[in-house]
Amino acid sequence: MDLSARLGLLLAPVLALALTIPAAASEPTAGSARATGQDRVPDWLAESDDESSEPLSFDHLTQALRQSVEGPELYGLRVTSAPHYAGDRRLLATVSPNGDRPRDKATVQFRLERPATVAMSVMVCSKHGKVVWRTKASLPAGDEKLAWAPSPATLPRTYLLLLSVTANGVRHTYGNPDYRLAGLDPAPVVRVRGVDAAFARRSYSPGARARLHIATDAPSCTVQFFQAGPELQPRRGMRWRASR
Repeated sequence: MDLSARLGLLLAPVLALALTIPAAASEPTAGSARATGQDRVPDWLAESDDESSEPLSFDHLTQALRQSVEGPELYGLRVTSAPHYAGDRRLLATVSPNGDRPRDKATVQFRLERPATVAMSVMVCSKHGKVVWRTKASLPAGDEKLAWAPSPATLPRTYLLLLSVTANGVRHTYGNPDYRLAGLDPAPVVRVRGVDAAFARRSYSPGARARLHIATDAPSCTVQFFQAGPELQPRRGMRWRASR
């Protein structure tokens, strides 16, 4: 199948989506304020309340689609961290940049069939994400990799590793800053871990044993408990320190 046919197949559902949203917005119905579970607009079709999110234009759509099917590709694309973290997948890796070496960096691995320039931008995963780190390299054909080693000050959250591959003036992209187009050719995602803690239950009766589950790569952590209720009798907080 040639490129024009592939673009036609890809454009059809996306253009239908782009045309449906403005039409729905311009023709409100009397029952729109009391939508039920059966006639509620799906999340992926709903317009955002943020006025800064403009509708996708035809030019924007076609450019994103072309860059997801044209140009050199990254074969066997995957992201890893060592040692492997439970739940990580081909395009998802977890890092904990605390300086202890295990899982301090994420490595993007791929294979090029011809020489190309590969650029990687690390972007905060949010509706209005911003790039926090970027790199670019001219690479030969064969197995290659790019690595991101976040600083210890990097905030614990999820980051999108946008990739672009350019050869002979033609570019192929993985991921998209616009979350509505991010799935055209997905990019690797890296989760920077901090300290996750949660009780096994929402509440406990007086005298009951509470179980606090802590997940972290940090060698040690400190837990403090404070009084947060209306009790009149004096209560004291508790400080507890744990090490691996």
